[in-house]
Amino acid sequence: MQKEQDKQNQNMITLSVRDFVEFAYQHGSIDTRFGGASRAREGAMIHRRLQKSMGSSYQAEVTLKYQRIFHNHVFNLWGRADGVVFRNGIPVLVDEIKTTTRNIMMISENDYPEYFAQARTYAWMLCSENRLKEIEVQLTFYQVPSGTIRQIKEKDSFKSLCEYVDKMFQDWSKWINLRDQLTIQRNNSIRNMPFPFEGWRKGQHQIASAVYRTIEKKGKLVCQAPTGIGKTMGILIGTLHALARGNGNRIYYATARTTGAEAVEKALTCLQERSGLSLRYVTFVAKDKICLKETRKCNPDDCQFADHFYDRVKPAVYELLRAEQKFDSQKLISASKKYCLCPFELSLYLGQWCDVIIGDYNYIYDPVIALQGLNESENGVKTILLVDEAHHLVERVRDMYSNHLICKKNFLEIRKKVRQINGFYKALTKTADYLEQERVALTDHDELWHVEKQFPNELLQHLRRVAQAGDGMISQFTQQRKSIDEKVLDFYFEIRRILVICDSYGEESRTSFAVSDDHSDIHIGIHCLDPASAIFDSTQMCQSVIYFSATLSPLVYFKRFLGGTQMSLVNLDSPYNADHFLVLTADQISTRYKYRQQTFKQISEMLIAFVQGHKGNYLFYFPSYAYMNLVYQDFIGKAKREPLNIIRQNQEMSSEEKEAYLDQFQQDQKKSLVGFAILGSSFGESIDLTGESLIGVAIIGVGLPMISRENDMLRDYFQNQNHQGYNYAYMYPGFSKVLQAMGRVIRTEVDRGVALLIDDRYKERRYQELFPKYINTPEHVRNISELRERLDAFWGKH
Repeated sequence: MQKEQDKQNQNMITLSVRDFVEFAYQHGSIDTRFGGASRAREGAMIHRRLQKSMGSSYQAEVTLKYQRIFHNHVFNLWGRADGVVFRNGIPVLVDEIKTTTRNIMMISENDYPEYFAQARTYAWMLCSENRLKEIEVQLTFYQVPSGTIRQIKEKDSFKSLCEYVDKMFQDWSKWINLRDQLTIQRNNSIRNMPFPFEGWRKGQHQIASAVYRTIEKKGKLVCQAPTGIGKTMGILIGTLHALARGNGNRIYYATARTTGAEAVEKALTCLQERSGLSLRYVTFVAKDKICLKETRKCNPDDCQFADHFYDRVKPAVYELLRAEQKFDSQKLISASKKYCLCPFELSLYLGQWCDVIIGDYNYIYDPVIALQGLNESENGVKTILLVDEAHHLVERVRDMYSNHLICKKNFLEIRKKVRQINGFYKALTKTADYLEQERVALTDHDELWHVEKQFPNELLQHLRRVAQAGDGMISQFTQQRKSIDEKVLDFYFEIRRILVICDSYGEESRTSFAVSDDHSDIHIGIHCLDPASAIFDSTQMCQSVIYFSATLSPLVYFKRFLGGTQMSLVNLDSPYNADHFLVLTADQISTRYKYRQQTFKQISEMLIAFVQGHKGNYLFYFPSYAYMNLVYQDFIGKAKREPLNIIRQNQEMSSEEKEAYLDQFQQDQKKSLVGFAILGSSFGESIDLTGESLIGVAIIGVGLPMISRENDMLRDYFQNQNHQGYNYAYMYPGFSKVLQAMGRVIRTEVDRGVALLIDDRYKERRYQELFPKYINTPEHVRNISELRERLDAFWGKH
């Protein structure tokens, strides 16, 4: 019965006409110098203008669907032809409109074979549906920005169109057959897959079962599971068994950090090696990290891996899929060198055919970077989305839909670099003039900070003109094979990003106008205050969505952003003995900004007593570098006679320096090791220091974000929404960082450790209610004497 279901799922292929033809005819090189995809709005406007001018017999945006059985596969093709001319109700011509910056008088089919293929495929669908013997096919090219139009017309017989389209079906069938073969192997291996370890951890099977049931119901789940349960393995196993039963085509495992990707790679490799899992996975690595060139320039003139990429990638990927199962960064680099392909773009191409994709949140949620194919149902793609470290998602998506780079200074600096480019220069000048007018208006009214619900339409029009002029500039430079200043190019793409954000601007957004401290400039910011709708819209086409983290407290807060009432909840206890983790609160000391000069010496004395309690490795977390350095200087002065090695996090540490910092916790230490670090940084979460590598953390403060006009804007918005303004803007985001830092201590069943929380607000009920139920009630210490007493009692037992 299950094999029959597999067969039915595999035999049905739903494709847009665009995807159908691009797969067969995509060719040429990678060239990111021109942001063609970003011009969708402008292209759509041009389409509508041309369509209106075509006459009464011309019908625009004609939806076409057709089913074709080819080599035992059922292909469901769908699409919208830009225009169809009807005579007496019979289609006689199909038209495809394309915008380009190239000289359209020189264009031939060799330049854009996929455009001609798209038009002919629509023509074939019309002939098939209406039993026509022939039809005219027209390509209408519109040159930007000149407005020149050229039409290329041909008359095709139904027979010739069938022969032409069959070649594409033949190409697709070859790949579909490979996919079907690999899918059957995958599903059989999952059904016969034993658990890779001796037994399930406490709560692990519960996670797997909840995930499986959620996916089977095509639902959404929020899962809070403490460290040690084995979340990654449990969630993967539940998801894989759902996948094997036809509940989805692939898995996207979304991570917030590189360490999250490494954890799931390790889990999948374990299942492959210990349990016989036959499955292909690929990890998306950021372009700058995986680029094979010293300086990343993604165009055929500067990079051999970009040159003719699309001519070489298909045979390479076909070969790789047959030979390999794991495509991590190391494998991607070796394959890229072998086939002379860009490793980043190779990973994206592999992602279309792999069972599991591991990648950053960006590829799902970012309005500019998100990959269309990962979140589609129209093309028959059913993605199961797993979101790791989901406590990060709210702030990350909020940032994706915000921007703070609009200021007069930026426009004037770029203008200096493009004096010879009239159109771009003029557009920059007019935008800078507008910003100056806004600055003067605010200054004259002594209003240095102002907030509007709407983004100013006049500024929007200026930005569109800058982007359009930038299109022309880049097209000109590309045709002349000239290089463009990197800062100019970055600025252009940032303008394009702002325009995309403006397309998504809604009631949850605000625009701020801030005059600089010296009154010489104005900064205009776009603020996404509530990312809930963006999160929902980004995932609504997914088969199922599973959000999970060790710290989703309070659950009601995260549930409100991640899916509201349409979600299941799982909140699990820790598998470890709560008595192994002592939590102390020194709640007689204020760490508020105005009291820091009065209390920093008292804090450093408390910290020295804390590490004197037991020899081992400790991490101290602070809300800012300034506060950390203040306490650090006093601490090292007091600790001169103590047997301590002291290290400190620095701003803008390289990845190598971060590794060296953490490596010290893994080494045998004759003295206690104390690391000073920033709360919420990479040292505050996603590090796995087990056993004696870390026995204690001290957290100074409650993790509140800095008080600012931006955060106050957030507070005011949610105060009007649900009377939870302060909690949503300050308290909950801050406490999430506290819980993450506390979670560094107990990583395995043999770990023992302590956490010292220093701040008088920890004695307030509103904070006490936020501690997870699997943590023993924090014990209060009023002074150093009581601290020593509690530590002696704890370490005496452990």
